[in-house]
Amino acid sequence: MASRRRLAPLKLSRRPFNHRTDKIIFNINHMDNEQVEQIYRELPPPKVKFIQYKDIGVHQHAKGDIVIYRQIILVESFKFEDGTEVLLDHPNGQLFYKSSGASRTSGLSGYYLPIIKLGFDEFTKKEADYYNGEDLTPLGEAEPMKTSLEKYMRFITIDIARVSKFLLENQIESEGFLIESQLNIDSRIETIPSEIKVASEYEYQGMRKKTIKSRTRKSRSTKSRTRKSKTAKAKSKTAKAKSKTAKAKSKTAKAKSRST
Repeated sequence: MASRRRLAPLKLSRRPFNHRTDKIIFNINHMDNEQVEQIYRELPPPKVKFIQYKDIGVHQHAKGDIVIYRQIILVESFKFEDGTEVLLDHPNGQLFYKSSGASRTSGLSGYYLPIIKLGFDEFTKKEADYYNGEDLTPLGEAEPMKTSLEKYMRFITIDIARVSKFLLENQIESEGFLIESQLNIDSRIETIPSEIKVASEYEYQGMRKKTIKSRTRKSRSTKSRTRKSKTAKAKSKTAKAKSKTAKAKSKTAKAKSRST
């Protein structure tokens, strides 16, 4: 009878413990609404004045007996209030989806998060380029990206965080075009025109400036008409006075003529 060969125990290779890396991975997996609000609050000025975007549509996702609808928006660029323009993920832009908050118990319902593409009935999140589900990828480990992930978590960069905040504060109504696959997204990106969404506070300011200008023009016009009316009245009085003087002179001349 042949002797049995004893197999060597299987050794699992584990990444050495790294507090910084582990914290980044934890926050990517568990970023919640409180962390998002803190990121928004700490965004440095200037503010985003408007974005250039495309309304891609709505993705329908069935989860058990529940059907979830998630809006998809492509943001091509944005401008700060000082006029500086920032392009996102050239040449097409950055895709965002409006989270339903159903996949993770993190309270992110209504927040806009970045994605790479739509896979088989599910989104490939932006963090997949930097985190493979177990560890940071070489892209995620490289500085300064690692510092950016540390601060902006699932938003990845400060510019994506800025746009996410803008989209939350300035809701864009979707036409409701049903997105079933990445092919639908690619087709929409190529065929539909870009639109501009201005921050509501600047829209208000713009309307206010127009109103002020209109009031100023009306005021100037009224003042001008008043001045013209006063000038015309003054001229009329002068003309009447001259007429009276002429009549008086005429009477005086007639009286002299009679006396002679």
